[in-house]
Amino acid sequence: MKTRQMFWQLTLVFYLLFVSSAFVQPAESSKILLIIQEKGAGEPGDVETIESLMTRKLLGTYEIVTPDILMPSGQLTEQDILEAKQGSIVKARKAATSCGADMILIASVKATVSSQKVYGAEITKAITINAYKLLDATSGNMLDTNSTKYTGAGAGPDSAKHASFEKMAAGMGHLIAKKSPSRSAARPSVAVAARPSATQRPSKAARPSPDESRSQLPPEIIITNPPMERGFTRGFTRGFTRELTRGKTFTIRGEVEDRAGIQFLKINDRPVTFDRNGRFSCDVDISPGDNYFTVLAKSVSGKTATKEVLIATKGSEHPPGFKPVLWGLFVGVSQYANPAIDLQYADKDALSLSQVMKKQQGRLFSEVHIKTLVNQDVTRDNILNSITGHLGKAAPDDVVFIFVAGHGIKHQRSGSYYFVTYDAEMDSILSKGLRMSDFEEAVKILSQDVNKVIIAMDTCHSGAMKVGARALDGGQDLTQAMKEASGLFILAASKGGESSLEDEKFRLHENDTGHGAFTYALIEGMLGKANHDNDEYVSLAELFQYVSKKVPRLTNGKQHPYFRVQGTDMPFFLLKE
Repeated sequence: MKTRQMFWQLTLVFYLLFVSSAFVQPAESSKILLIIQEKGAGEPGDVETIESLMTRKLLGTYEIVTPDILMPSGQLTEQDILEAKQGSIVKARKAATSCGADMILIASVKATVSSQKVYGAEITKAITINAYKLLDATSGNMLDTNSTKYTGAGAGPDSAKHASFEKMAAGMGHLIAKKSPSRSAARPSVAVAARPSATQRPSKAARPSPDESRSQLPPEIIITNPPMERGFTRGFTRGFTRELTRGKTFTIRGEVEDRAGIQFLKINDRPVTFDRNGRFSCDVDISPGDNYFTVLAKSVSGKTATKEVLIATKGSEHPPGFKPVLWGLFVGVSQYANPAIDLQYADKDALSLSQVMKKQQGRLFSEVHIKTLVNQDVTRDNILNSITGHLGKAAPDDVVFIFVAGHGIKHQRSGSYYFVTYDAEMDSILSKGLRMSDFEEAVKILSQDVNKVIIAMDTCHSGAMKVGARALDGGQDLTQAMKEASGLFILAASKGGESSLEDEKFRLHENDTGHGAFTYALIEGMLGKANHDNDEYVSLAELFQYVSKKVPRLTNGKQHPYFRVQGTDMPFFLLKE
């Protein structure tokens, strides 16, 4: 009797387990469209290896989609897929829409292998350079773009490369988890019989984070209407969005996200409701002219964030064919008061780059106003006065471009970074050199009135090299020495501990005498080699990506440019009318 009773009890337990498991919904994972481009003389299977490692790293949290599994459809052609594989952002977003991907990762990868002896044993070392773009597929926002290096070692080339690829996959996996919108996190299983409705899902706006440090970050506001478009009307770190309308009302739509939860949302001090996924919609009245709206979100932890929206009525926008004005300051010093520290091409770099930019007048820019300071004119006062005076004439919609080439030095006692001006020497660097904190202050003031400020620094960092180096002492990463103000796009010629190299072999044409490697790649990219998507212009992101890949090749890995773009991409050099 007891045996029979136990049998039926066990049968009932197994039945209940079976039934309950049948109703558990699997975790929903976000999709990532992964586009890997192999550069250089890599092995045929390198791309597949990276894709496999990335898939393994993100398995369970994200679903990886590669271009090879995409199929042509009514919305996606074979040519679209091909161009997406080649790195076209427009086609990649189209492909992401067709497969339902939430994010897009475009990575250009180059692996180099070398052998060396360590303690008498020969090992193989592999260095993988990964220049990537991480985008939100829905809005097109650039979540992150950078160039990173990963090193691996092994008994042979294959194992060494595999080790570097594994580090790259781990690094990119960490980046995606850090940069992805909160909707990209895997949703938990739900043990109920029916699939939950939208109102039953955990609120995206109030989803708790396993990492409490995330609560220190401000909320994220994403504006979906007006839509973000590539070009001069897109927002930068100031979060500015522009739209044109003919109506008397306009609907502002978007999403607000914060790991700790959203306390309230307002548009021009008017409370706005949002659903459990953080989505909101608000109708606003439009008057003739420009209408400015501030979207304000406050998290439960007390952090606030704002996003500015401009709705302009038809007739108040810029006239047809409007082009912004470019204001440029180009600084280069090769001939110093002390001939012992002379360089060869820093002054020529500034002059050559200014001439290239002047040709954009009437093309991408309606006017181009250039000021150059070379050699004896490169003093601390002249540089700061040119920023506040010449560049200070720029209007909010204009573009400012600052280029600086010469020696860089870190003061041994204060630790401050200085640009070495024409008349500065070691005993006078404090009074005559340009301290980066002073430069930063001038640029911060400028950026309060101008939305787009681009800075390219061809200086520093370590000791002299065989082909010439723009350094007097040990250096540090320039982008760390100068804090990034709102609306800034910064491109530094080399990372900490590296030199900025120059040589006569870096020639742009037959009669050229040479350049710095950084400026050579910069001009070469502007003239078309950085135009990866083969459209009518070179964008800042394309230019920065090109320089970051080209310079290490020119210098045999001795110099690696560093850039930071905390805004949206923008056209910078028009190639076709």
